[in-house]
Amino acid sequence: MITKRVEFENNNSEILQGVLRIPDEQGVFPAVIICHTFHDNKDNELIFSLWDDLSRAGFVCLRFDFSGRGESQGDFKDLTISQEINDLKAAFNFLDRHEQVDSDRIGILGHSMGGIDAILFAAKHKKAASITALSTRSDTKEFIDSYFDDYQQKLWKQRGYIQMHNMSEISADFLRDAEKHSITEEIKKIECPILIVHGTDDTRVPFEDARELFNHAKEQKKLELIEGADHHFTAGAHRQELLDAVIGWFNRTLKP
Repeated sequence: MITKRVEFENNNSEILQGVLRIPDEQGVFPAVIICHTFHDNKDNELIFSLWDDLSRAGFVCLRFDFSGRGESQGDFKDLTISQEINDLKAAFNFLDRHEQVDSDRIGILGHSMGGIDAILFAAKHKKAASITALSTRSDTKEFIDSYFDDYQQKLWKQRGYIQMHNMSEISADFLRDAEKHSITEEIKKIECPILIVHGTDDTRVPFEDARELFNHAKEQKKLELIEGADHHFTAGAHRQELLDAVIGWFNRTLKP
């Protein structure tokens, strides 16, 4: 396998950084883009594990930093769901142009907020060939409510920003933008196969959200509940069950 650092530009002319792995042989291959959640980056342990195993299973695999995170340009304060969708579009277009990628067989895997991005992107841009959403919320308001109470949200709007526990700031544009997105309505528009995976002991996102997403998705869908798994599928057995499910899904939906 060939591993190399790559970069590409988003709609704001910001340079996004990624790591690409390609099979060490001639030909074109199906590909998977991996999306991290909002406070993480491409080098998060779960993201790396998924990237490593999927690439070893014969996929071209890209993990990248959304703008304002990790090594990518941009300001975390400017974070919105819409901007993450634009960043994902830039990553998709990068792979779509790659000489060793089968442009008709590009899948997207997202964890938590990255799963929201994957769903909303696939609903809008029909070229995605397969989707996997891990530990993903079914409602943007519930996503925000899980981090900030009503009083904090009120101050957020009044001040125009809020400070995270690590002292990073997020603009109130995040709140206004989130209100524009209905995940359960958008998932109905997805034409490609979708896998939804969730741990039953996830304390950050209740596994009932996975059932809600599944119920609103069209056919060519599958729900995998991993008994006892947490938000990051930390335990060895749970991680392996996750990897088996994800690789099996992309083998079935992306490979000829």
